[in-house]
Amino acid sequence: MICVPLWLRRITFTAALICLGGAASAPAQVVDDEDQPLLPALIADYPVEMRSQYARQWRHDDGALVLVLTGDFEMRAGRRRMTSANGVVWIYPKSDEAGRRYSELAVYLSENAEVEEPGGTVTIDNVLLVSNLRTYGKLIKYHDAHADASAESGAFYQQALRDRALIEAGAPDETAGEGGVASPEAVKRPRQDRRPRSVWVSIENLESAQTTLGELVYVATGGVYLSQAGGANQPFMEIRADNAVIFPVAGGAADLVGREAGKGPATAPSRPEDDAPATQPSGTARGDERGGGLTRQVQQSVRAVYLEGDVVLSMGTQFVRASRLYYDFERQRAVMLDAVYRADVPERQIPLYVRADQIRQLSEREFAADHASVTTSEFYTPHYHIGAERVYIRDLTQRDAAGRSTSPVSGQYEIHNSTLNIGGAPLLWWPYSKGTLEQSETLLRRFSSGYSDTFGFTVETGWHLFNLLGIQAPPGYDATLRLDYYENRGPAGGINLDYQREDHYGLFRSYYVNDRGRDERLGPLRRNEWEPSDDNRGRVLWRHRHYLPEDWEATLELAYISDPNFLETYERQEFNAGKEQETVFFLKRARDTEAITLLANWRLLDFVTQTEHLPDIVYRRIGDTFGSPFALYHESRLGNVRYRPDDRRFFDEGYFDNTGQTGNTFRGDIREEVEAPLKSGIANIVPFATVRGSYWEHTPFGDGAEFRGYGGYGVRGSTVFSRVFHDAESALFDIHGIRHIIKPDFVIWHAASNMNAAEITPFDYGIETIEDFYGGSIGLRQTWQTKRGTGDKRRTVDLLTFDLEAGVFGDAKPGDVSNGYVTAFRPENSRARNYIAGDLIYRLSDTTNFLYEFNYDMNDRSLDRHNVSIAVERNPRLSYVFGSRYAGDIDMNLVGGGYNYKLNEKHITAFRMWYDIDGGDLGEFAVSYIRKLPRWYVGMTFEYSNIDDDFSVNFSVWPEGIPEWTLGSRRFVGLSNSTGIRP
Repeated sequence: MICVPLWLRRITFTAALICLGGAASAPAQVVDDEDQPLLPALIADYPVEMRSQYARQWRHDDGALVLVLTGDFEMRAGRRRMTSANGVVWIYPKSDEAGRRYSELAVYLSENAEVEEPGGTVTIDNVLLVSNLRTYGKLIKYHDAHADASAESGAFYQQALRDRALIEAGAPDETAGEGGVASPEAVKRPRQDRRPRSVWVSIENLESAQTTLGELVYVATGGVYLSQAGGANQPFMEIRADNAVIFPVAGGAADLVGREAGKGPATAPSRPEDDAPATQPSGTARGDERGGGLTRQVQQSVRAVYLEGDVVLSMGTQFVRASRLYYDFERQRAVMLDAVYRADVPERQIPLYVRADQIRQLSEREFAADHASVTTSEFYTPHYHIGAERVYIRDLTQRDAAGRSTSPVSGQYEIHNSTLNIGGAPLLWWPYSKGTLEQSETLLRRFSSGYSDTFGFTVETGWHLFNLLGIQAPPGYDATLRLDYYENRGPAGGINLDYQREDHYGLFRSYYVNDRGRDERLGPLRRNEWEPSDDNRGRVLWRHRHYLPEDWEATLELAYISDPNFLETYERQEFNAGKEQETVFFLKRARDTEAITLLANWRLLDFVTQTEHLPDIVYRRIGDTFGSPFALYHESRLGNVRYRPDDRRFFDEGYFDNTGQTGNTFRGDIREEVEAPLKSGIANIVPFATVRGSYWEHTPFGDGAEFRGYGGYGVRGSTVFSRVFHDAESALFDIHGIRHIIKPDFVIWHAASNMNAAEITPFDYGIETIEDFYGGSIGLRQTWQTKRGTGDKRRTVDLLTFDLEAGVFGDAKPGDVSNGYVTAFRPENSRARNYIAGDLIYRLSDTTNFLYEFNYDMNDRSLDRHNVSIAVERNPRLSYVFGSRYAGDIDMNLVGGGYNYKLNEKHITAFRMWYDIDGGDLGEFAVSYIRKLPRWYVGMTFEYSNIDDDFSVNFSVWPEGIPEWTLGSRRFVGLSNSTGIRP
């Protein structure tokens, strides 16, 4: 009924959003719009918003745009609000004396029609007509389904025309004027019953009284209980209070008491069982008499109720406590004074408290709060709260007939003068915000601060941009405004935008820093400081993919970065693992077994090595069958390419250097492969042969054009077999039966070519980089499975996985220093270093894993790579991981690990460390202590990084359940929810 929790649950953490709070001592104010007259005399400039479930529109012969809006129709014109089940809007385009265009509207409301004026006057009838609304503002329409088709012959529209004609013919002059509302007797059909569903009433003492207007009311004292079943727009509700004044509907007094006051209880009116409430109050029954008290299930007898004295309104685990409460059952409106609301937020595992001077229910799905505060603290004076002068919420949560929600909580909100308060002092303020609850809960998406040698004191924030601007986000769009400050660098900011619609999706990233500092120790190969040539540093990135008709799709990318070190300094994760920054147009069509692509890209960043395609067209066919058992694979490309090397010449290696042909080069390439899949017993054998021809207009070491021919042939195969050992049992190792699965595989090939890859500019990997070496590999993949768990949780798990592979090569060219590998389906893309490699994963239990991997290089007879680690999770208190990592080609030999340990519910510790054995350096060290306070977490972290030559001490504070509001380092914030292993 009073669905306060529906919106308060979602707007709980509006860090500048729901911010119900502000000056709690100020008197309650009536919502008004001082900039607009209550009844505009001429032509207003407010926007007009219309909402409905379904909409149809067409243009009438007289030029009017006609809208038929059915299903929960609502219109807002300035501060005037019109609602009905269905409506028709006629929009006439006109111009004033100065030639400025405006719209004149006539609005027909049908079924439960209601017009609320800005001054508070309400007109209610089954049919109403609002005429002569004039505005220069925008006309905005929201709907679930729409059709540009005429409904002129429909029964509803024809009835609207007849009613409008009757109203305009009989309306008095004073109602037919500017924005007039009319409903003459000629069209007053019976109104739909607006009275509420059944109400349970339990009363200790009851006596009748009269208001000053002579209205009969009943005064209940000594304890009052009311409940009402849920419905499509509201959940089940219970209200308790010390005293109440009950306002019966006309003729409902007999149903309410059934006798004169003070003469004993009456018998409850008979009711059909299917009209009974979904839930009856515990300890009560219809017609019970308890110490002179009354318990009733009353059918449509209570019009309204006023309660005071320890008023509690509850819905399950959610409740509102107020000093006074008035509820209008007919119009589904309520006012709660000095109210405190509490609810659990399951997704956050925290309670939510809202305190407000006044909470008003405007309709079944609309709410407003004045001078309210939101917090997760149960203290009367909380450590922090979010406040707002005024909040408006429209609940859009879907519900079944019993009032139970059938979808996540959703809705729309408007907030005025929101503040974030710490210890009663406001830290952040924003004048107005508007948005949807299902899209975002807060204005503030992220807040963190800290200190480091490189950046000094830092503050980083992220804000929901659409909410901040007070505009409705387009469906599928999400935007974040970043506002940051770095003491040693300067202010920074940018916008991140993500969007996804049915036929396209993409992202936009921008960031700007007024950088007054210098970059220091960017990785182990660049230990010296680097000072930017310009204080203005930043980046812009846009990536978009659009699905076109006939199976085509287009991809667009645009990337700009101010300098080589920007990403590494400010976007380290994207620099290490993100996609290459490039400007690209890519067109593709894939159908069945064929695909055609067009690639065009241009290098805008002169400090990266890239190949430009101006453009490059590729045609592919995969797995075409001809004859039996042959399958054909085709790939051909044609286009212009240009190699653009980084002039800094970083990481030159072999033929991947800057001495190649850098001018515009025409290139053609065709690759054909045929294979013959064969079945021999349990083995799959696939002989294959490949031919390839490539042409370049220019090459680095040739006088002109060059042609390369490449050919190869080979065979690959695999099989799988298994055996089950039912008798294998071990309570110690949690083994209950063993299934051993073995998957051997191999590939052998030989190739020949007339050119060395070092003679060709390395335009693209897999084309210019292939060599004519030959070789083969053999692998043995093994898995041991067992069953674990009991009852319904019994399942099959991989107990032990152990893979071994060996590869050997002949006629390999010198120069490769990294680990070797074999690509079975394109052997020419393999790395020609003889090797033996393996991976092992042993799951000792659901919480303990042992991992090991290695690569032995047979060319130099050394262990080039091996990693070993053990990871243990003893939930919910302890997790740890320790291990060693060695990589010979980059001289890395590290040992380290870390743990998370919850000493008790109030004290948590964490530790991270790795040590470079060969270099004798401590690479990284971090230790953190976290203390849980009432609804708060406080953490102290010491960190040192030898790579960045940076030492920092971070003090972190964050509210329980809201880690995005962390002040300080956020590295160990996740330990407030779980001690699971994290970086």
